[in-house]
Amino acid sequence: SIKHKIVTNICTFQTDCPPKNSACLVYINPVYGNNDTLKYATRAMQRGALVLITDQCYSDYPCIVSKDPIKTYARLCQYYRDLQPRVKVTAVTGSIGKTTTKNMIAEVYKTCFRTSYTEENNNTKTTVGFAVQHIPDWAEMMVQEVHEGEPNETQWISLMLHPEVAVITSI
Repeated sequence: SIKHKIVTNICTFQTDCPPKNSACLVYINPVYGNNDTLKYATRAMQRGALVLITDQCYSDYPCIVSKDPIKTYARLCQYYRDLQPRVKVTAVTGSIGKTTTKNMIAEVYKTCFRTSYTEENNNTKTTVGFAVQHIPDWAEMMVQEVHEGEPNETQWISLMLHPEVAVITSI
C-alpha cells in the first residue's frame, strides 16, 4: 500500500533546519554556481523533507524537477499567500532605507489595523517565502521588505506576496 504524506511547508536548502513534511528547493544557482547541491539535497532529506524542488534529479530522492525551480518554489509559496486573501500587503524595496521605511509604515498601519511585519530585514526569497507561509490568522495588513538580490528575485518575491502597495526607497 502507498503511504501518502502531505507537504505542509516550502523551504530552501539555505534553511538551517527544514521543517518536517516540507518541499525543499535545491538547485544549481545560475549566478553563483554550486557544487554542493547533492550535499544540500541529502541534508534536506535527512532533516525531514518529503520532496525536493530541483533542476535535476538527485540520487533516488523524490523530486519535482523544473526548468525554473525558483519559479516553482515561488508558485508553491504563492499558494500559502492565496490562503489569506483578506490580508493586504505592502512591499518595500529600494537601495537605502528599506527596513526603516517598512518599520515606519507598520507603525502607521498599527494605529488602525492588525499589522504583521518582521522587525529585522528578512527580505530574501527564503525569508519572504517563510513569511507568507506564516501570516498570522489575526493579520489584516502585512508589511514586507523586499531586496533585489539575484536576477529576477524581486519578480519571484512579488509573485509570493501579491502586494497591493509597493514602496521604492532611494535608488
